[in-house]
Amino acid sequence: MKIHLISVIGADWHRDLIPHFIEYYKKLAVTDFHIILNGRKQVNIDTATKILSPIVPELWLGEYTEETKLEKILNTIQQIKNKWIVIADVDEFHDYGEPLTKLLKRCNRKGIKIIGGKFQDRTTKTGELLKVVPNVDIFEQFPIIIGDI
Repeated sequence: MKIHLISVIGADWHRDLIPHFIEYYKKLAVTDFHIILNGRKQVNIDTATKILSPIVPELWLGEYTEETKLEKILNTIQQIKNKWIVIADVDEFHDYGEPLTKLLKRCNRKGIKIIGGKFQDRTTKTGELLKVVPNVDIFEQFPIIIGDI
């Protein structure tokens, strides 16, 4: 089963989250990553592109707007068509309550076309807002759930 992920990532701000994000969704069985990198500075886009390798992102150099983000996501959806797609920001680690492939197989059998995942806001043990460390599991860094959305 192919599972696609679409994400617009701010290369100027969220580079430290990229490895955690990609690894998390690989563990959920996402097979195809459609990443759109946005940034004002080419050097930040270049750095984020290296972090994403071997994934080759679409590059969007310039001012971020919600309108352009939505346009880019919708264009990507049109290219994929009729497949399972996860749409997540780089700081969103969706929880489906069971293995995603199992859930989607059940949805396919029942004719369900869209589902949602649960978001959980997390913090450090002390409640401090700390910089993300690349080589330590993201859930070890932010182990305390402070709310479900």
